[in-house]
Amino acid sequence: KREDITEDAEPLGDAELLQFSHRNHLDMILPTEPVEEGAPFEVSPDWEELMGEMMSAMDSSDVEPEAAAAMEAMMGAFMDATELEATGTVTGVEEGVATIEYEVTITCSIDDLMGLVAEAMPEVPADEFKPGLRATEIPELFRVATFYNLVVSLLEEKSVAASALDSGAG
Repeated sequence: KREDITEDAEPLGDAELLQFSHRNHLDMILPTEPVEEGAPFEVSPDWEELMGEMMSAMDSSDVEPEAAAAMEAMMGAFMDATELEATGTVTGVEEGVATIEYEVTITCSIDDLMGLVAEAMPEVPADEFKPGLRATEIPELFRVATFYNLVVSLLEEKSVAASALDSGAG
């Protein structure tokens, strides 16, 4: 038996609707000119621009401005530290549908990202953030001060949020 559950659904607001696109996202990464079968082609050389478009379309209205700025800065640093190369090769076409094999190489300069972690953890001596440090090894660098700073930061964010709610209610 089928039931209509739409009567209980809340309608989406304009900001939420803007997050949805009926545009075919493949047209942003695939070549616009015909490609020979078996010949490799470059996949979206402007991937950074596409990522930027996707990030700017995200609704961050429910995120504190400081947190949104931090996320934007972190994403910017990640984008600056990352190189992406992608190629595709059409391996066959059947009934108008192409089969494409992709090869993607992503290089991320971990030293730049470690700089962000080092900035977020000023209590850890800089020489402990050595090149080649694995993400799984970062918790080994935590100090009591790391947890203290985290709690203080969270309490500050909570206080700012409570103040904003109080000022909005009055």
